[in-house]
Amino acid sequence: YIYFIITAALCQTNVGTYLHRRAHKIQEKIFYWGDFMQKGLSSREAEKLLEKHGENVLSSEKRESAAKIFASQFKDLLTLILLGAAAVSLFIGEFIDSFTIFAIVFLNAILGFSQEFKTERTLENLKNLAAPKASVLRDGRKTEIPASKIVPGDICFLSAGNKVPADGKILSSMSM
Repeated sequence: YIYFIITAALCQTNVGTYLHRRAHKIQEKIFYWGDFMQKGLSSREAEKLLEKHGENVLSSEKRESAAKIFASQFKDLLTLILLGAAAVSLFIGEFIDSFTIFAIVFLNAILGFSQEFKTERTLENLKNLAAPKASVLRDGRKTEIPASKIVPGDICFLSAGNKVPADGKILSSMSM
């Protein structure tokens, strides 16, 4: 088994900055309260933390259409300057320069679009890889709960083949 304490759940609120500040306080809690390692969080503490930070899930934002993603590639200031330069080149009769600039801007937009589109698909796949259940120490008992109910400060147990339910620090491991 690997025992670790949750330090960063995928909560919908901005937990990252909270956890960065709180990580030391959580560690202090472990060191100063010797029985915390034997009991873990109480159900009441876990409920309060869940209320405060939200569920351990990736937030599902509305997916942008492919056309919007492609159009957003032309919003960058440098891209707009290049398009302006291409238009001026076209206006003064420098067709080769104008065509070259337009081609470069278009290729840049295609590359940016493909990267953003792949990133969105990767995030969707990441949601599917999330651990459905987690084994945690609550009220002194090893309990299996939905991974979405994990909160900062939970002590989790992992064994071979388990998916890691959230970010954490390893407290103890055997045969790792």
